Amino acid sequence: MKRNNSIQKSYFIIGAGEAGQMVLREIQRASMMGIQITGFLDDKPEKIGTKIDAITVIGRTDEIQELSKKENIYGAILAMPSASYQDRMRIIQLCEQAQLHTLVVPSTRQIIEGEVRWNQIRSVEMEELLGRDEVVLETQPISALLQNKTLLITGAGGSIGSELCRQAAVFNPKRVLLFGHGENSIYKVMLELQSLYSKITWIPVIADIQNISSVRRIFASYHPDVVFHAAAHKHVPLMEQFPVEAIWNNVVGTQNMVEVASENATAHFVMISTDKAVNPISVMGMTKRIAELITLQAAQKKNGIYVCVRFGNVLASRGSVVEVFKQQIKQGGPITVTDAAMVRYFMTIPEASRLVLQSAAYGRGGEIVILDMGQPVKIIDLARQLIRLSGLDPDKDIAIEITGIRPGEKLHEELLNQHEKQNALQYKKLYITAQEKTNLKYLKKDIDNLIKSIDTASPQIIKNKLRSIIAQYEYKINTGDMEIQT
Repeated sequence: MKRNNSIQKSYFIIGAGEAGQMVLREIQRASMMGIQITGFLDDKPEKIGTKIDAITVIGRTDEIQELSKKENIYGAILAMPSASYQDRMRIIQLCEQAQLHTLVVPSTRQIIEGEVRWNQIRSVEMEELLGRDEVVLETQPISALLQNKTLLITGAGGSIGSELCRQAAVFNPKRVLLFGHGENSIYKVMLELQSLYSKITWIPVIADIQNISSVRRIFASYHPDVVFHAAAHKHVPLMEQFPVEAIWNNVVGTQNMVEVASENATAHFVMISTDKAVNPISVMGMTKRIAELITLQAAQKKNGIYVCVRFGNVLASRGSVVEVFKQQIKQGGPITVTDAAMVRYFMTIPEASRLVLQSAAYGRGGEIVILDMGQPVKIIDLARQLIRLSGLDPDKDIAIEITGIRPGEKLHEELLNQHEKQNALQYKKLYITAQEKTNLKYLKKDIDNLIKSIDTASPQIIKNKLRSIIAQYEYKINTGDMEIQT
């Protein structure tokens, strides 16, 4: 397709509402980014043919391809910040088909929450290609939970843990313990947080959740009111190779944190889980399912409110497939996908962190809270989208290779098992399950017996032992008397 090669490149503004008008005026005022607006597109019939500051609304969005050829258009600016995911995706795909350079203005949520300004026009990002609208959660109950409290966040140097710190800071806790095993990541996060939120006391804690003596000293010194347990080994194929390490970190580490929190009557404890804990086949998934059971067992003791939060893959987190794809594109390809049929649920790091905070505020104890994550995304489609976002063509500029499914991987992940699906309470984009009083009396004994045998057992025997522990404690869900506390 022929492009306008002059310094001023021709663009459509899609959306002739208030946001589109603001974008036009900003571009006219600042001559920003070498953009020249040729016309507006809008799907409201009464706007077709009208003018905004001498720029005509020349057509509808379903005419993008035809009009872009006719007008020799280089790109389009999507100025519909309150549009639904379905509308955004439809328009973005039409722009891709027309080979337009597509820019967007921020979403309404980003503007309201002060993350960006309305006139920050930018390229389409991977987060906008999620299979649903991004969820905005309530802040008032979170504020009531966190304000002027002492928080402890394990894995605080990681993607989710560090974002939890940033999100929690908005609610003015008194102090936050940055608990982690890697001193460099904790130090880096601490410097950032001290600079951004100087009124909060940030306390670095270099310790290992596998060492219960260290955990006890920290609780005795600081008496945290709320614990967010984000530390875990999460890499599925690696944990298949090193199941002993997965057990020590995910099972024993969680058991230590829960036990000490219970001893100290910690008010709220939130364990961060994964969709891979649902009907698990991998070592990572099985160890996280046992971590859920440990947390649910503690909830029965009524020494505090213990809640599990379960979600799918997190975009841009460490080890995220998106980050792997970006690096492969940077190197010229190929992008490697394990199976063309593989699908996953995705969410953003800030969104995952908000869910964790909201779950802590809603929880009464014994629940598993899951975000309604919409439709799962095919990994191969994600790869193609990312190649296009990089300004390249899939299979032409960057090859895609199918490498075969890896040990421990499923083609399809689930957020709820069958019992949970039938009985979970849906509340404002959250699914909340309540556990029956399953007898978990011997869970710790079963875990102790597992630990005694793992040093001499083969990986397959260890896997069988994990599976047998989970099978003993299968449960049914009953939400008939549930209420939401806000």
